[in-house]
Amino acid sequence: MSTSTIIAALAATLITFMSSAVWAQTGEGESTDEGVGLELELAVSSAYVFRGLNVFQKDGQGDQHAFVAPSVNWSVGDTGLSIGYWGAYQLTGDNRSENTDAALNTEQDLFATFEIEAADSLTVSPGLIYYFYPFADEDTVGTSMPSVLEPGVAISYASFVDFGLSVSYFYAVQEEIKVLRHLYVNPSIAKELELSGSMKLQLGTGFGYKKFDDAAVENNTYDVLVGLGLPIDVGGGATVKPNVNAAWTNLQNEEFSGEYVLWGGVALGLGL
Repeated sequence: MSTSTIIAALAATLITFMSSAVWAQTGEGESTDEGVGLELELAVSSAYVFRGLNVFQKDGQGDQHAFVAPSVNWSVGDTGLSIGYWGAYQLTGDNRSENTDAALNTEQDLFATFEIEAADSLTVSPGLIYYFYPFADEDTVGTSMPSVLEPGVAISYASFVDFGLSVSYFYAVQEEIKVLRHLYVNPSIAKELELSGSMKLQLGTGFGYKKFDDAAVENNTYDVLVGLGLPIDVGGGATVKPNVNAAWTNLQNEEFSGEYVLWGGVALGLGL
């Protein structure tokens, strides 16, 4: 596979909203009066969808190639600062090695956010994410350890429903992957309902728009995400959260049936 083909694949897959979107995850850890503000999580999903696109796909958006995502988030006391780690490791699919070489698999993320209570129910959170791929093949991608820096800010307003808006810039560090650089704007709405003392229902939807530096990039410029989660408190600071999700993104030369993906998963969390 040529370098230009790999770069095109990177543009079509790396740039998307991982339900996993780290911007949706950063700053979620909450410090308590008794704990140290440390949250550990191990999530398993049937597909890795980042900003509307199925990252580990081989034949199309609907591919179900499972992955595991360990994460650590530390809320530093009452400072408003949170720092953490998130990783993505493909479990199934005969394209795991190919995705590792192409800087898609074995993604490593480090992040920091700072939460500011700007007004009653209004929170502003500037932050920075560092994505890197230490096991990528230099001959395949064109550079060793391809890396991305994404500074941004998220604004949230808590009301009957929670409104959010995040704006960030996805800066691919190496010139060899500069086609990935883009501005990302992501408004969202979420609602949490308490079903019982130990169980909640979380509903959310978001829309994403990407303004690529390279005007020739036409795929994956818009995305829509819808998710439903059911976090269950099992005691001792532990939670189990099954979830189901759907996403869509625009893809050239594809019918609508080839532009969306459905997937599900479960996350096991522990707060310390």
